[in-house]
Amino acid sequence: MNIKNKKAVEQKSIGQNMIYNTLLTVSNFLFPLLTFPYVSRVLSAIGTGRVAYVNSIINYFLYFSMLGIPAYGLRECVKVRDDREKLSQLYQELLCINLVSTIIAYVGLFLAVIYTPKFLQYKNMFISMCMIILLTTIGVEWLYKALEEYRYITLRSLVMRGITVVLTFIFVRDKNDYIAYGILTVFATSASYIFNLYHVRKYVDFKITRKLSLKKHLTPILILFASTIILTIYNNFDISMLGSFSTEDEVGVYNAALKIKNIILALSTSVTAVMISRMVDSYAKNDMNRAKRLLEKSIKVSMVLALPLLTFVAINAKDIIVFICGKDFVDAVPTLRVLCICIVPLILTNVFGNQVLIPLGMEKRFTISVFIGLIINIILNMLLIFRYGATGAAVATLASELWNVYYMGTGRKDIALHLLKAINYFKYILPLVLSVIAFYLISPLLMSINIFFRLVLSTLTFFGTFYTVNIFLREEIICQILRHKILAYLKK
Repeated sequence: MNIKNKKAVEQKSIGQNMIYNTLLTVSNFLFPLLTFPYVSRVLSAIGTGRVAYVNSIINYFLYFSMLGIPAYGLRECVKVRDDREKLSQLYQELLCINLVSTIIAYVGLFLAVIYTPKFLQYKNMFISMCMIILLTTIGVEWLYKALEEYRYITLRSLVMRGITVVLTFIFVRDKNDYIAYGILTVFATSASYIFNLYHVRKYVDFKITRKLSLKKHLTPILILFASTIILTIYNNFDISMLGSFSTEDEVGVYNAALKIKNIILALSTSVTAVMISRMVDSYAKNDMNRAKRLLEKSIKVSMVLALPLLTFVAINAKDIIVFICGKDFVDAVPTLRVLCICIVPLILTNVFGNQVLIPLGMEKRFTISVFIGLIINIILNMLLIFRYGATGAAVATLASELWNVYYMGTGRKDIALHLLKAINYFKYILPLVLSVIAFYLISPLLMSINIFFRLVLSTLTFFGTFYTVNIFLREEIICQILRHKILAYLKK
């Protein structure tokens, strides 16, 4: 047993992990915003389009190379993270499987480029950018998440992305520098994985001390891989069907709303994603009381952060769409409102899927759920898109996610019922209702001012009301944060 590793994990704070992971998620949106206005002017739509196209093709081969290892590796590494010898054995086995799948992915990509005339035009870009596949494999990010090294992951990524911003302004100078931009896109995402290969020696040994057992991992990895494929199709299918059965305008409207919804969802799930390793540890030790407490905390954090955010975006959708996308996208308002509603079941499927089913080894039920959800999505898209366009696609997504909540939640009815009974939802609904009332009371007074200042003042009014009422109601998560800050101040 590696006592040092065990103590290091135990000393990590869930709150700190949440902050680091949220900071990493924010950086995923922030850093591209720093460079894209400059890059888009230098390379034009043609140059950035080439990079986006090649990157999208490579990503399919990247998904194949990773199989279901990120989710499976995280789960299994948590179970043995206190034992360096077992962790090293597992690391070696999963890395071997991943290297084999990576080689197959490269062969497939090579053949695709050689025999597809369209791909062959971008041969140099494929050669330059395909390094992301190997770097992601050797990066073993799943191991670091299992060890809850969120501080290391975040700081390492922030440094590399900061360097990428500087290099972008140095090397992308004219319209012919699109290959350099493609390389820097890969560099920003995966160059930090090189450090992982060196840093991993702190936690595992490379020396093989016993025979590697690969076969036992294949079935669960492939089941999780199937769910990854389904989710990839599912996440892109709305736009594909809109493009096929509706107009380009409807695609643009839906895409604008979808981007805003994805930002809210990413921020919401990044906070609770750090819970997964603790959940696996609790299930592995058969400590269901601890697991249920962690799930309660996960739901409460989502209530405190995601619920007011999605509500504010839904009721203020027009100003947000106009401010971010421009007046041409005002038709995206009803679509954005439906997609905001989708965030609630998406958060719940994240809890039941990633924090219950997969940690408990019920990945088969998870895969069945998303597969049936995909079928529901396809059928409803075909029925609704013709008449309702982008909003119809959003309604189809909502129906699919409601199905996933039902099927995943009933996978462990005891846990679902516990969460339904253990949390006082009134503490979150009342502040939300009062915040909406405050927003509509102040809105007529703000109509004549600049949209930016209108958004700032409405944001302060809405969230100020929500969190003030929560403090008076002594909401657990907010009180813990305030107590921690006050104690930290008094210790100075």
